[in-house]
Parts: sequence; C-alpha cells; structure tokens
Amino acid sequence: MPPKERHAMMSAVGDINTLFNVLAATMIQNAEAYAPEDLEKILKLVEKEIGYTKLNNSVNELIRRWVMDTLAAEFEKMNGSKGMRNNHDGHNKDDLQDEKLSRLCFNVGFVMYKNGEYDEALVYFKNMLKEKLNPTMDQNLFSAKVYNQIGLVYDEKGEYENAVGELRKALEIRLKALGPDHPYTASSYHSIGGVYFQKGDYENALVEYRKAFEIDLKAHGLDHPDTASSYNNIGGVYYEKGDYKNALVEYRKALEIRFKVLGTDHPNTATSYNNISSVYDAKGDYKNAIVEYRKALEIQLKVRPDHPDTASSYNDISSVYDAKGDYKNAIVEYRKALEIQLKAHGPDHPDTAESYHNIGGVYDAKVIIRMLSLNTASA
Repeated sequence: MPPKERHAMMSAVGDINTLFNVLAATMIQNAEAYAPEDLEKILKLVEKEIGYTKLNNSVNELIRRWVMDTLAAEFEKMNGSKGMRNNHDGHNKDDLQDEKLSRLCFNVGFVMYKNGEYDEALVYFKNMLKEKLNPTMDQNLFSAKVYNQIGLVYDEKGEYENAVGELRKALEIRLKALGPDHPYTASSYHSIGGVYFQKGDYENALVEYRKAFEIDLKAHGLDHPDTASSYNNIGGVYYEKGDYKNALVEYRKALEIRFKVLGTDHPNTATSYNNISSVYDAKGDYKNAIVEYRKALEIQLKVRPDHPDTASSYNDISSVYDAKGDYKNAIVEYRKALEIQLKAHGPDHPDTAESYHNIGGVYDAKVIIRMLSLNTASA
C-alpha cells in the first residue's frame, strides 16, 4: 500500500466502527464500468451464477480480513523497528513513539475483537500490559481501557470469572483516577453488571446496574441517553427474573427519556418499544404485545428497512401471531423477515436458516391441528 493511503488507513482506525460500516456497505450493484453494456453483462452473470448478496458478503469479508492483516502487519513493522521501551525519562520523542505504538496495538486488538477473533485480540491487549507505560493519569486511564476491553473479550468467550476480574481492575483505576461519580466509572459498573447478567446472576447484575444508574443520574441528569440505558438494563434484569411489573416500569422510564432526547424515529426508541412488547408477550397479553412491536417496526422501516433488526421485528410479531394460533398472519410476517435476511445475509446464514425454520414450524402446527380436527370429527 502506498504511504499516503497507508497513513489514511491508520488514521481511520481511530473510528473503527465507521470504517467497518463503510466496508459493509460494499455493493456490486453500484459498481461502475467503462462501457455500460459490459457492466450490464457482468451484473447479469453475477445475479445468475452467484447472486448479489452472496458476492457482496464474500467481498466484504475479504476486505475486512485484508484490513485486519494490514493493521497487524503495520503494528509488527513499528514494533520491530522501534519496540516499546521500558526506560521512560520524560515526554521525549521515544515516549511519544511508544504511546503511538501502544494505541496502534490497542486498535489492532479492537479490530480483532469486533471481528470475533477473540484469542488474537487478547494477544494484542495483553502485550500492552506487559510494558511499562508513563505513570501519568492519561496512561493509567489508558491501562483501564485495556483492562476493560480484555474483560469484554472474556465475556464474549463465556469466561465470566476472568471477565469480572479484568473489569474490576479497570474499575479500581477509574475510581482512583476519576472518582466515584465519573461516567467512565459508571461504564465499568455497567460492564460488570452485563457479565453477571450473562451468567444469569441477576441479583449481582442488579447491584452493579444500580450503581451505574446512580452515577449516570448525578453526572447527566434524568434526560440523558446513558440514564435511559441504565433504566433499560435494570428492566432487563427484572424481565429475566419474571418480575414483569417492575420490568415494565423500568422499560417505560427508558422509553420516556429516549422519546424526549433521541426522538420518535431513533433505533434506541425502537428497542424500548421492543422491550415493552416482550414483557406483554411473556405475560400472554398478545394484543398489547403486537401494538408495541408494530411501533418498533414502524421506526425500523423508516430508519433502516433492510437491516437485520427490522427482520427481528417481523419475527417478533410473527411469534405473537404464532402463539395466538393465527398461523396465516404468522407466515406473512415470517416471510417478510425472510426476505430481509436473504438481502442482508444471503441464503447460507444462520438467521436465514432460522427464518425458514420458523415458517416450517407454522406449517407443521397447521398440519397437526388439521389432523387433530379430523380425528375429532371422525370419533
């Protein structure tokens, strides 16, 4: 890669989510060609032999892999020619170079983490902790960021004890450096609560989420997205415990804030409607469940009509119709979900397979009911 392009790419790593969102938007249908007739022939061939979705997914995956390999190679190049020094004596050029190398190491690890390469991510994150960084507040907080990320990796791997251990190291640093009422401290409590939630340890999850909530309320006030997230997390714990009354209360508090702060057409507002729907669904109140699910779907259709979350909304509505025994409407909604899954993921993705499975399940139920009705009639 030419130096200019390589420098631009390294700069983009600072906002890795934006970088990958751009990569994921690659679409062969939008390609250009010198001769329009050539483009038309190529697109027809692709559509016939492979399919747009499958080719787009393959190209995107190849690009993502290339990005990861390029970043890793850049780190090895810098590390080999400079290395991380242990003999810091002030903010000289060596210190700045080491700090740059540290941040690149973190970013490479983060790329691996976002792409599910958890063991590789751990190698990069732990490599940073082996080196002595300048003992300034900024470096201490950077170490906390690394411990926090290692904890999140362990969480994804299902190693919950290790996850809590690393996240508490990050929390300890943040408490000392920033104090008990800082948003980063709240973030640590949120992360620890999330691990307990994943473990099914809902009592400890609630304790940690409430600590985060108290800080969010002090730091941001009531009308802030982070405060809404705290209410949402607490509501999720009550939901899993089967305490639907309290779950609904917390979810509605989150919705009220998101409605006010983020607006009516924000994905997080849709999430709140979905969560409220799930409570009604669990209670068997299908009428209200469908009403809330459709509010969520209406937002999804406005902001991202072909997104997997929109397919999930169709699936949620279908499951309610299915539970009610309204198989005709269940199939209609499941097919809408399937159409999006095919566009977003292609025919060979697990979510697409699940959509086919859901449709098949409804047909199976219809056959069983038909057989039972015939047996009853002939008895």
